[in-house]
Amino acid sequence: MAAKIRSKLGILGGTFDPPHWGHLAMAEAAHDQMQLDRVLWVPSHRPPHKSANCLSAFEIRRDWVRRAIADRSEFALVEVAGRSSGASYAIDTLRALQRMYPDRDWCWIVGLDTFRSLPKWYKCQEVASVCQWSIAPRARCSHSQAQAVAATQQACREVARLLEARSISIRWQVLEMSPIDISSSEIRRSCREGRSIRNWVPESIRADLETHPF
Repeated sequence: MAAKIRSKLGILGGTFDPPHWGHLAMAEAAHDQMQLDRVLWVPSHRPPHKSANCLSAFEIRRDWVRRAIADRSEFALVEVAGRSSGASYAIDTLRALQRMYPDRDWCWIVGLDTFRSLPKWYKCQEVASVCQWSIAPRARCSHSQAQAVAATQQACREVARLLEARSISIRWQVLEMSPIDISSSEIRRSCREGRSIRNWVPESIRADLETHPF
């Protein structure tokens, strides 16, 4: 009897305060290039490095994600309960998803800055070695897509060496895509200053963001 082929799921976590076209481009590139069955969008209750006072309410951010991906069947919104302390750790997210979707292979989708912080993650070894990692090239690396991908690959090799020095094996791949030059912080700033965000976010959430008290 032929072995059953395990499905492969992507994890795109973040505060999504707010979600934007860059997040959607990352998810789409990972879905296609990594041959994922589905990308799970997992809004964080509160990352350990951020204060709850700096974030929009979780319920609001979750609804923004729901509306941003509503017309994409290859994406799914998944809510994972946070710790009693309120902090959201990657290891908790991964364990919860493994319970929800047993016998799957996992691919974690991140930007370069997040991947660079991986060696400092709580219980890094348990997270890093279980997942394959898809890294989006960073816009600040260079101007062209090829240069950005090459520079991002070099930075990722440095992260892999740091992990290997701690006997942590990791599988990673830089996504072939245009560098993302959008940030949630810039969107929030533009909203506060009354500038247009039309080209940065899906139309399904734009009006709500423009009136949201960031």
